[in-house]
Amino acid sequence: MADRNWPAMRFREGLMLGAKGGHGPIKYIVKRIVDDQLVEFQFTSPNNFDGIHKLEFFEENDSNTTIRHTIDMETRGVLATLQWLVAIKHLHDALIEDAFDKVENLFNSTPKKTRWSSWVKTLRWLLG
Repeated sequence: MADRNWPAMRFREGLMLGAKGGHGPIKYIVKRIVDDQLVEFQFTSPNNFDGIHKLEFFEENDSNTTIRHTIDMETRGVLATLQWLVAIKHLHDALIEDAFDKVENLFNSTPKKTRWSSWVKTLRWLLG
């Protein structure tokens, strides 16, 4: 599947502390924001996804910044665990790779395009 579009992450109140939103079936509440350094989200959906999702930005020097993406989450129950292991984890990893490629491509002369696995392509087709 050539389409690389993903559900946009949206928050009704904008990206601010306590705002509710998410992307696709994944819902969050904004738990913590630290200036231009960190944004942390608490999972609210799917059910039985307990934990956080965060992006951190580390300015190494005037020309280098590191972006770190972290999911610190546990699933409870067979259904939530299967959802995560079979589908959501793979789709989410592909989404993050695409997002990081877009950021890198803003600064590189040679475009980067991470290839999706056959499983991600199959899941996107099935969920299409």
